[in-house]
Amino acid sequence: MGGSVGVAAVERALTILDVFTDRDPQLSLADLAKRTKMYKSTLLRLARSLENFGYLVRNDDGTYRLGSKLLQLGSLYQRHLHTADIVPDVLRSLVGDVEEGASFYVPDGDRRLCLHRVDSQRSVRDSVHEGDRLPLNVGAAGHVIRAFTGGSGAGYEKVRREMHAASFGERDPEVAAIACPVFGLNQRLVGAVAVSGPRYRMEATGVAPILRARGPCQHSAIRRPAHQPGEGRRGRVGRRLIATDIQQAHAHRISLLWGGGWRRHTFPLKRNWRRHTMDTR
Repeated sequence: MGGSVGVAAVERALTILDVFTDRDPQLSLADLAKRTKMYKSTLLRLARSLENFGYLVRNDDGTYRLGSKLLQLGSLYQRHLHTADIVPDVLRSLVGDVEEGASFYVPDGDRRLCLHRVDSQRSVRDSVHEGDRLPLNVGAAGHVIRAFTGGSGAGYEKVRREMHAASFGERDPEVAAIACPVFGLNQRLVGAVAVSGPRYRMEATGVAPILRARGPCQHSAIRRPAHQPGEGRRGRVGRRLIATDIQQAHAHRISLLWGGGWRRHTFPLKRNWRRHTMDTR
């Protein structure tokens, strides 16, 4: 629970939803009581309210499972970030190049949320799903997010300098990952793109070949700027394609950095937009 004072009944109801996991998609009343430390009478009242609003479903055998309302809210959350039109195609390109899974993570409080995921077609692969909330202190994507949201120390300085992070067996001893930052307007961090897979395969491939994976780019690819994002000046990157709204405030720009090259995708929040080319040489 958060540090600020909230409404106890609401927090208890949300606690019920929080105890469901991939391994336990259905729970009995006794299971819920054990995990939430609540009385069964309290659970029954709260569960009835959650059922009424579609957040919980009571099965015929008396067990409970999550309701479809949560899927609706999750879909709204994903769409409101305006990444669904761009990021999945980039992930599919990476998966096609490296034959490992690719994920897009966004900061979510003290954790990172998997917003988009494309699995490898290989039979042996790591297990990551959209909606997973993972720690920030372990894993390549967590290191990238921390590095560009104020993380201090030599390790984060290295991530900011090299524009990527790699992890081998940190979150899971059998899994490895390589991640790069994703920047939005004014070079603010939006999240991190990560390629992950079985550790033995990732170690055999090596970091450098994975970082060289580019895949088809929908709009444009430009060279990495001489400065790091956030320094407030534009690098000499030659000719670039920039898509803008007639009013810049109505455009949402995401720059995907992978393997030392920028992929700049800009997509509008309104229909009245145009593209133009700028030569910054």
